Amino acid sequence: MHKYDHENILKLMKIFYFHLYIFTLCIFFIITIIEYNFVNKDTFDSIIKKYLSFLPDIHQTKALINLELLEHIKEILLNPLNFKIDNKVTYNWAKKCFFLEKITLEDYKVMVKKNNKPILVVKNMYKALCRMHAKTNNYEGQRQL
Repeated sequence: MHKYDHENILKLMKIFYFHLYIFTLCIFFIITIIEYNFVNKDTFDSIIKKYLSFLPDIHQTKALINLELLEHIKEILLNPLNFKIDNKVTYNWAKKCFFLEKITLEDYKVMVKKNNKPILVVKNMYKALCRMHAKTNNYEGQRQL
């Protein structure tokens, strides 16, 4: 086996295990929510904290986007030639994953490239979960919140 082939195999193994790790965390997150059937705000916040604590430190800041990071992403996208805003990794991540959609003459919203939907910041996640829960229960003929 050539050295080049061995390096590629190691890289692929690292990528595979990283994706397996993220998949496991996602399943844990989903099972935790299902266990509670429906959660109150404090329980939801503790689930979010627990989820983040299981991530490697390097991924915790970008796993769930808060308002501060959202504004930072927007700044990077509004100033694509200003490389002093942040480090190269964050700059490239923002450019790769997000784009701006004009709302008004001077305002933009940050959209996710994968699904063309706006970013759901952590602050609004519980509210979105409640709305989806109520909508789902309504469609199933169950009581709405």
